[in-house]
Amino acid sequence: MTPAHPWPCFTTALLVALAATVIGCAQQPSQFPILEVETAHDASLACDGLEDQLLRANALRDAIMREHGDVLAANVFSDATNVAFDPVFGTVEAVVSAPFRQKRYDHYREAAAAAESRIVHVLELRVTRPCRSGPTTDPALDERQIHEALRDLDARAAAKTLSTREYRQQRRALLDSVR
Repeated sequence: MTPAHPWPCFTTALLVALAATVIGCAQQPSQFPILEVETAHDASLACDGLEDQLLRANALRDAIMREHGDVLAANVFSDATNVAFDPVFGTVEAVVSAPFRQKRYDHYREAAAAAESRIVHVLELRVTRPCRSGPTTDPALDERQIHEALRDLDARAAAKTLSTREYRQQRRALLDSVR
């Protein structure tokens, strides 16, 4: 009997190291900032300043959604699919790149959640002040009605009368209508 040749193990280790290097180098830091939900100067902002803050948070949320979809609701990894289609490379890619991708997608989720929270906070400030309602994408709803619908939605979610998926879909639709 001849001993097993060490080349297959060496080749596998080399491929894993090469994949880790390539994937690690390809990871770019996220371009999306994590907004503060409340800032110290919110109380001093006039209605126009609040509208600007609302537009800024919406633009950030829209950019994240455009680039990554609804990262707050979606399962962003497709490791199981990659392994099913290509067992060798899919497994190596899943094992090596998963930590990098997880960290990056966690940042996208955090940035999207912060942008949504900022939208809700600024919307609440606009509703509690004598600001005229800003434009919405749904002519049947004004900012006050959207704010009330969001509060009702949160209450229904807390009472567990909605699934997480239904909650995310309805919340996304309401936040999409705020402009």
